[in-house]
Amino acid sequence: MDLKKEIILNREKNMDNISNAVAYACGIPKKELLSRQRFRHLVDARKMMYKLIKEIYDYPLMVMGRFFGKNHATIIHQISEHDKLIKYDKLYESRYIQILDLITSDPEKFTTQKLLLKEKEYYEERLKSINIKLMRDE
Repeated sequence: MDLKKEIILNREKNMDNISNAVAYACGIPKKELLSRQRFRHLVDARKMMYKLIKEIYDYPLMVMGRFFGKNHATIIHQISEHDKLIKYDKLYESRYIQILDLITSDPEKFTTQKLLLKEKEYYEERLKSINIKLMRDE
C-alpha cells in the first residue's frame, strides 16, 4: 500500500473515531451529528468534534472539510465559535472536557468498536429494567 493512501485511511479512521465519541458522549446518533440539521445540540456537538480533531490530530482544515462534506471556512468558523462558547458556557465546557477525557484517557479503551459495545450494553440493561417494570405492573 502506498504511503499517501495509508495516511488518508488513518486520517479518516481517526476522524471517524472522534465523531463516534462525540455522538456517544452527547447521546445523539452519529447520523444526526453528521446531518445538516441545525438544532442547537447538534451544532454544539459538531463544534466540539471539529475542535477535538484539530486539537488532537492537527489535520489541515481542507482535509477535515472534505471528510465532513464542508467548506474549510465552515470548519474555521465552527472552531472559532467553540472557542467563544467555552469561555462563557460552563455546561458546554464541562461536556467538552468530558469528551476530551473519554478520548485521551486510555487509547485501549477508546475505539469505535468498544464504544459501540458499551452503548449496546447500556441499551440491553435499559431494556431489562423496562421489562422488569412491565412484569411488575401486570
